[in-house]
Amino acid sequence: MPNVFLLDSFSGEYACLNEEECAHLRSVRVRENEVINVTDGKGKLFECIVIKINKKTADLKILKIKNIHCSFLPEINLFIGASKWDRMQMLIEKAVEHRVSSIFVFNGEKSTFKYDDQKKFLKLIAESSKQSFLCNFPKFSFINIKDIPLKNTLVFDFQGTSSLKEELKKKLNSLNIVFGPDTGFSQNEKKFFHETFFSVVNLGNTVFRFETAALYVLSSINYEYERLQKNYPLE
Repeated sequence: MPNVFLLDSFSGEYACLNEEECAHLRSVRVRENEVINVTDGKGKLFECIVIKINKKTADLKILKIKNIHCSFLPEINLFIGASKWDRMQMLIEKAVEHRVSSIFVFNGEKSTFKYDDQKKFLKLIAESSKQSFLCNFPKFSFINIKDIPLKNTLVFDFQGTSSLKEELKKKLNSLNIVFGPDTGFSQNEKKFFHETFFSVVNLGNTVFRFETAALYVLSSINYEYERLQKNYPLE
């Protein structure tokens, strides 16, 4: 059940939900004259009363607006190789809950699935954000693997020589973490990371599925930096 609904539009003291969000209202049995929380996904939280639930829209009156300023440091940018959708879906949902700032997907040389349409990724991120009451939705984009920034970046691979524990001692304000697709990095990609002097981290002898490895790293970062212990600051 979503804890917050996604705003379609607002003007003055009135707002509107679209057909999809209106369906959510019905599914969780929200009635007219009830108060709900609505977000624009860009940091604003609207406390609204439901005036009218129409067939395809819902009309709301805004009672209060709060600006949500989230500072989960370090900011985490997650880069993942294109993989089977069910495994990517699970990882992205959990990455949102772990409060990543952005998610990038690249088509690796060994990717068995290729993606070029952002729509279902954006929808998944929005749904996951609403369910975990996140008003600043993570950004999403496709990227070429060779455009991944070198600075503050950790690449995870069995052939890595760096230690995650040692890397996290650096206490950075932003951190890019890179995982290959479920089939792994190609030899060409590993050569690219080596020749361009990326920090390549080995998580040890345990064989993880790619989504498990990513969630292990995200959990480790959140623990080390106590990212999720901070209060949710409201204006």
